[in-house]
Amino acid sequence: RSELAQRYVNYWQLLRKSTNLQKTVIENLDDHVDYDRMTFLTRVRSYVLDTSLVEGSSDANYERFLEAVIPKTRVLFELVKRHIKNAYSLHAVLDYLEPFFVYHKDLSFKQYEAMTGFIRGRIKDYKKTLADARKEMLYIQSLDTPGHIDLGIIELLGLSVEEEEQLLSLYGVLTRGPPDGKFIPTEKNVPGQLFRMMAVDNCAAVTALMSDVTVDLMVPDGEMLADLNEDIQEAQRELSSVAGVGNCSKYTIAKKYVSADELEEDSNADVYFDKRFDKTEYGLLKKYAQEKKDMGDNFTIFLADKIRSENAAMTPDQAEREVRAILEGRRLVEEGDFAVLVTDSETGADDGVSMRNYEWKGGMWVPSDVS
Repeated sequence: RSELAQRYVNYWQLLRKSTNLQKTVIENLDDHVDYDRMTFLTRVRSYVLDTSLVEGSSDANYERFLEAVIPKTRVLFELVKRHIKNAYSLHAVLDYLEPFFVYHKDLSFKQYEAMTGFIRGRIKDYKKTLADARKEMLYIQSLDTPGHIDLGIIELLGLSVEEEEQLLSLYGVLTRGPPDGKFIPTEKNVPGQLFRMMAVDNCAAVTALMSDVTVDLMVPDGEMLADLNEDIQEAQRELSSVAGVGNCSKYTIAKKYVSADELEEDSNADVYFDKRFDKTEYGLLKKYAQEKKDMGDNFTIFLADKIRSENAAMTPDQAEREVRAILEGRRLVEEGDFAVLVTDSETGADDGVSMRNYEWKGGMWVPSDVS
C-alpha cells in the first residue's frame, strides 16, 4: 500500500480496444456474484446493471451494487488461499491479501478462525513432508556403505608406485591397505575425501595426470601423421589423374538447337543460356537482399567476393560474369560458349540423329571441331 503513490495505474493502458472483456449483467442486487476459484482474476471482467435497475437508481442502489460485485473477506480468502505460499503465519496470509485492502483490523472473529485453521493445516502438511524427508535420509544413512574406495580412475592412469605415493600424499586422503592392496580412505566420510581433494588443488593434479595419459587419444604420434599425409597425397594424385582423362570440363554448353534455321536466327543478337544448361545460383540475390539494399553500387564487388570465397577455383572474370547473370536474372552467351545442333541423320546412323557442335565467336555460332 505504501508503494501505490510510486506505481501509477493508467486505465488507458489496461482497457484498450483489443482488451477482451467478459461482461456480466447484474439482474438482482440481492444476489452476490458467484465466483469460481479456478477462474477468479484470470480475465478482465465488466459488471453492469440491468437496464431495468438503472432507471431511478440512487446512492443506495450503488452501495447494493458494490456489495453484490465485491466478494466479502471470507469469500475472498476462500478464492485465493490456494495461491498463498509459505502460509505458516497470519502475517503471511494478510501480506498476500494486502492488495485487496484487507488488514488485521478488518478481520472478524469468524474470519480469524478460518485463516488460523488454514494456517494450522499448512503447518501440519509441512511437518508431514519434513518427517517423510527425514525417514528417507535415515534410510540412506543406514545403508551399509563400503569402508573403502576402489578408485578405478587412478588404476587406469597407469602410474608407477612412486607417482601413486606422491599423488596420495599430496591429498592425504587415501592409502593402500592389506591384503588386497586396494585404496582405502584414511577417513570413513567418502564425501569428505572428495571435498579435501577439491580443497587442496581443485583436483588439478589428477586431471593433469589424466590429460598426460590420454594425450595420444587426441593428438596422433609422428608415424601416424606421416602415414596419413601419404594417404592424402596418394588420393590427390588419383583425383588429378581422373580429372586429366578428358578436357570436356573446360567447354560450356549454353544452347541446344534442333534446326539450322533456328541457330542462324540467333546471329548478331543477344543470346541467353537454356535453363537446362544454366547453373547460375540466382538464389544468392534473395539471400543477400539486405546487403544489396545497403551497399548500392558496391554490392557487385561484395557478391563477387562471396562467390569466389565459396568457389576457390573461380577466376575474378568468371565471378564477375556470375554477378552479371544473377543481377540480370539470366545468363548471356559469351565468346567461347558452345551450342549443339541436333538434326535427323542423313548418313544412316544407328540412332537416327546427327549432332554437331558450334562455338560462339564474333556474335554468331561458328562450326567447331570439338567433339
